[in-house]
Amino acid sequence: MNDVLTLVSSLKTGDFINNLKVRQRKMLKKIVRHLVKSLGGAEENINDHNVPDNIN
Repeated sequence: MNDVLTLVSSLKTGDFINNLKVRQRKMLKKIVRHLVKSLGGAEENINDHNVPDNIN
């Protein structure tokens, strides 16, 4: 359970996203989209426009 809380908090702060490589970010976006669709949510609810595709 502690690992889940760590993952959620790192997703909230963006640390998790910033540590990923570009390919991993794109895969994560696809997974999130799939999960949201399967849960019945609209794709517009995903806030992935805040996640940059490039690493500075």
